[in-house]
Amino acid sequence: MINKSNQNNRCESIEGLKNEAILELKSYCVSECNEQCKKVIEKYQEMECFNELKNSIGELLINSQKSCCESNQIFCEPSNLSTGAIIGIAIGGFVGLLLIIGLIVFIVLKCKSPKNKQSQKHSNDSQVPLQNM
Repeated sequence: MINKSNQNNRCESIEGLKNEAILELKSYCVSECNEQCKKVIEKYQEMECFNELKNSIGELLINSQKSCCESNQIFCEPSNLSTGAIIGIAIGGFVGLLLIIGLIVFIVLKCKSPKNKQSQKHSNDSQVPLQNM
């Protein structure tokens, strides 16, 4: 493993680190996540400049990392969302579901309501006594 001071020195030259990472990823992570690919990704994940490197390299690192995450060969964070954002999404989804259910109930009751009023009107009409005959 690389010690922290060596990692920091390597992070200072992000362009050189980027080229090294591209070469390693293209060599070991071409089609699937194997043991060597796993080691390469873990090496870069441990660096303080990992996010900068990930942004610089782009899809090559992201796809390699995703491949190893999906095969459960490396630990990956589930998402970049904060806990508050996840809770907000869950509450918003629940409220949206309630609104949809409420709308369906409203429409069903509204559709049934005129039929009931018409049948009541006809039944009331037959019960009205004839007055001027």
